[in-house]
Amino acid sequence: MAVGGAVAATMVVAGYPTPAAVVAALAVGLACGLWNGFLVAVLEIQPRHKEAWLARAAVVDDPQEAMPNLVPVLAIDPFLTGEAVPEPPIDRAAGIEFFATYNKTDAADARAIWEAVQRPQMRFVALKDEGQQSVLALHRMREQLVKARTMQSNQLRGLLYEFGVVLPVGRERALLVLPDKLEQLASRLPAMLLTMLERQQARLAELTKDIVAIELQLKRWTKTNAASRRLQDIPGVGFLTATAAVAMIGEAKHFRSGREFAACLGLVPRQSGTGGRVKLLGISKRGDVYLRTLLIHGARAVLNRRREPEPWLQKLLARRPPNVVAVALANKMARMIWALLAHGRTYEPGYVSTRPVRGQPVPQGH
Repeated sequence: MAVGGAVAATMVVAGYPTPAAVVAALAVGLACGLWNGFLVAVLEIQPRHKEAWLARAAVVDDPQEAMPNLVPVLAIDPFLTGEAVPEPPIDRAAGIEFFATYNKTDAADARAIWEAVQRPQMRFVALKDEGQQSVLALHRMREQLVKARTMQSNQLRGLLYEFGVVLPVGRERALLVLPDKLEQLASRLPAMLLTMLERQQARLAELTKDIVAIELQLKRWTKTNAASRRLQDIPGVGFLTATAAVAMIGEAKHFRSGREFAACLGLVPRQSGTGGRVKLLGISKRGDVYLRTLLIHGARAVLNRRREPEPWLQKLLARRPPNVVAVALANKMARMIWALLAHGRTYEPGYVSTRPVRGQPVPQGH
């Protein structure tokens, strides 16, 4: 088997391999076996094969990530057997870095990938369908437009402040008085500056139009998606949070519990311990920053608008800062989102989850 792996590795190398390449392929094949010898030998002798091979085995989870997910196919290559390659698992590149014990080379990356996917504790990302990925794309576009609008409005506010014009607090209020302020500066400022300030004002209006158009598309999608409509019954969850959660989570049962989903969003404390003593730190802030931000903003809205918060929130507010309480509420909201999606339930304000005794049937509705 090892000799066969070395021979296969030598045969797939493009061109005419040198004697040194043949010897290297045989050595790696004898040491690593059929699959390991095939993979490492090809990548060590011909690094340019790495890109083509990984294109068949890697899947990008988020288009905004700078480094794609590198996942090997756990099957013999169809170029040798003619068999179809199964659907590869998706793993974040950050989880593979721990196994890269050598320098940054193609062979070291291949060894790290091969080693990482065989670990039983490795976590994989659930696959998303085209509809979910399309909703995520709309959210990414909206997020970028909101950032651009904020930057443009802040710059416009700062430029006018240099000439003694102070705009009121708030973007909408500032845009309402902006035409009058520019008219007052018409006699003092050069025409070239006034023209560019007016164009920047028009650009802000166009950005707002684009943002509203994306939000309308998301609302239309919500009407056709029952899961996102059910999520909006949770206090603090609007159409933005509901659509982002449904699109991001993929298959809810991919997570074993609501706490695992909350941990995926970075809403659980980091741990640091030694000698049997564990210290809880701030939240980990891992995972999807966008969805975590929406959940925390929704939790703040619940705390600010509710006249009488729930008893557990009142007790928590009495001894912890408001931001800590908002994150705790966001954590609970994430767990409720997972429960509704994983079990197909609807939101019930007074629902209490009970864990059945081992050996007894699960009660109806729990």
